[in-house]
Amino acid sequence: MDIRDRIVERRRVKASELRPSPLNWRTHPDKQRQSLRAALDKIGWVGTIHVRPLPDGTLELIDGHLRAEELGDQIIEVAVTDLDEAEARYMLTTYDPIGQMAGLDEEKLNALAKELELDPATQGMLDELLGNTEPSDKKAATIDLTPQYGVIVKVPDESTQRQLLEQADAAGFEASAIVTGLAPDRKRESLPPPAPGVVRIVRETPIRRSVRVRQVEGMFDVPPESSAQRVWDYRLDLPAEWSVGLIVGPSGSGKSTLARELFGDRLIDGWPWPADASVVDGFPESLTIQEITGLLSSVGFSSPPGWLKPYHVLSNGEKFRVDVARTLAEQPDLAVIDEFTSVVDRTVAQIGSHAVQKAVRKSGRRLVAVSCHYDIAEWLEPDWMLDVQTGAITRRSLRRPQLEVVVRRADRSAWSLFRDHHYLSHDLARNATCFVAKVRGQPAAFLAVLSAPHPSHPRWRASRIVCLPDYQGIGVGGRLTDLIAAAYSATGKEFTVVTSHPALIARMAKSPRWRCIKGFHFASGITGTMGVAANSGLRQTASFVFSGTPDGELAENLGITKSKEA
Repeated sequence: MDIRDRIVERRRVKASELRPSPLNWRTHPDKQRQSLRAALDKIGWVGTIHVRPLPDGTLELIDGHLRAEELGDQIIEVAVTDLDEAEARYMLTTYDPIGQMAGLDEEKLNALAKELELDPATQGMLDELLGNTEPSDKKAATIDLTPQYGVIVKVPDESTQRQLLEQADAAGFEASAIVTGLAPDRKRESLPPPAPGVVRIVRETPIRRSVRVRQVEGMFDVPPESSAQRVWDYRLDLPAEWSVGLIVGPSGSGKSTLARELFGDRLIDGWPWPADASVVDGFPESLTIQEITGLLSSVGFSSPPGWLKPYHVLSNGEKFRVDVARTLAEQPDLAVIDEFTSVVDRTVAQIGSHAVQKAVRKSGRRLVAVSCHYDIAEWLEPDWMLDVQTGAITRRSLRRPQLEVVVRRADRSAWSLFRDHHYLSHDLARNATCFVAKVRGQPAAFLAVLSAPHPSHPRWRASRIVCLPDYQGIGVGGRLTDLIAAAYSATGKEFTVVTSHPALIARMAKSPRWRCIKGFHFASGITGTMGVAANSGLRQTASFVFSGTPDGELAENLGITKSKEA
């Protein structure tokens, strides 16, 4: 708050007409009054005096009590503010203590004081402040044997204590005050009932008034409280039918509290995972392995080698997707995930959010994500979003931004980035032609093409199709496969894919660009694949041929065919 923004007008009034605040806690010794009078006589009235209007039309002082008292019937200009009683109380409490926290540049103040002719009272205060009086260690040591007497009187209340101190001052006695104990808790104002359709959440937390808590109260004049209370009012107008919701807001804004109030023990912030077993072993025993791997693939974690690793060795991005898949498995009707995408790279968070929302909608589930990151909203495409900071709730209006995928020809060394994520042999055929898809300038997916000469049916064959886990779930691998197939089809030869990956088989079976030429069949033993020996064990595979439109221009750009002009 800037006090200048709260000034509504300026008036010229008699200083004596201003009403002192009954809350003013400052006392003013005679030497201070003498210095102020000398300054007023020399340079006149200076500074702004802030006041606030009272219901009876009078003006109550917020600061400048001593100046107003000394100026008496003089006409002065005051700044009239719109501060309410609570704000005025705060300013009265903190204005002077904050000013007294300032430090002192003794050299500058000494230089200024020497240039001026000051009245004795002010000069004495400056000398005392600057230490210009004779140090006590240079004076002759004396022992004062004069008897000293004092009286400690216990009084029933603060008003009696104040009265006795004033009487002692008037009689010329030196008196001090002692205050012990705790002030009673301020009575909390009762809250008006919430408006119709508004959900009210009240949280009250007890405060243990430790030594350090009381020290902070004393340092910053914080009123002692036995508890802290916070109130949230939200108008939750959710659509009748929805699949994905988002509760978003800065840290400490009450997101988790609101989610827990609305969805109870559905709020999940993590799962226990076996330390020495693969992630697939951490899923409920009631699920089949097809259901588990299907869930993992649906949220964008389609790497069988990763499924076989313990949870603790996965990357943050992989852990995020595995946790989401586990939550969908444990809470199939409604999953509420706290700290959604909070520990992953922002690109991973956005791509992962899009993969998750697709999986939720496809499976008929419902998900509520609770996050402090606003950058996932467009990728999650929620049916409703509640911004806890503003209290505003919006219906589905966000659409995922377009993501540019750039395909480039690559040399064999690119395979080293992807080999550990492929489910078959890590070897690459000697005659492989390699391609990489990049997202936001970073390698995301890999595909190698092998020539499969046959006397009657010469064709091209895709090999080692793999997408890095951080980019799975948004179709990068499938898009790369479609583009390369279209380019190679421009050579007049067929382009085929043989795969045992369930997610890839499901995608190609639904795509109008691919035609299944051999359904599920078993491959076993040692199989030779274009010069690569792979021990496949016993696995089920399917074969597809590209039936989409050939792309001659792309084939030329990728160096698959030569330009006709050349």
